[in-house]
Amino acid sequence: MSTSRPSPAMLMVIVMLTLVLLVGGCAPTHLVVTEDPQLIGIRAVYVPLFGSLDPHPEAAIVMTAALKAQLKADGVFQVVEDPQFAEASFKGTVGKWTWGGLDWQGARSSEVSGSLQLLDPADQPLWIAAAVQRDPWRLVAHGLFARPPSLLAPLWARTVLQQMPGYAVKGRPNTLTGRERRLSPPES
Repeated sequence: MSTSRPSPAMLMVIVMLTLVLLVGGCAPTHLVVTEDPQLIGIRAVYVPLFGSLDPHPEAAIVMTAALKAQLKADGVFQVVEDPQFAEASFKGTVGKWTWGGLDWQGARSSEVSGSLQLLDPADQPLWIAAAVQRDPWRLVAHGLFARPPSLLAPLWARTVLQQMPGYAVKGRPNTLTGRERRLSPPES
């Protein structure tokens, strides 16, 4: 009985394909950034509800909450609830809000995309960015194991804010996601 061993060339092809899959799974989000902001003097910002091109009603609410939480965690700007007290405002739009899964076209990963603008009081853009956030765990969280897009919203907010010149992302906000459970209060 003869056993054949894979040739070194075949081993090299297998190693290269494995590397391509791993690197593709860890690739950064697609990001477009335009215009430098004049951040000097801007301390208070207003964040209205995101607009949404996607029919999921929770998408705008979750993306707005994720942006506000990240801004508060970083402490670069003070987030105000009244636009009268803001020196600038963020205007966000949700472009895509997709929960991965399986269908007749195959397996797909969860994905969110959107754009964010920093506007001066006259609604003139100081800074604009657009990004697509794919699940960083998409090699595992794919198809049947796809995670909800609400888990990607905080990642999207961090990714976009990191691209703002002069902005320092300091930490992750302390927020609950859809899969975490709150402890119930003790019964008396």
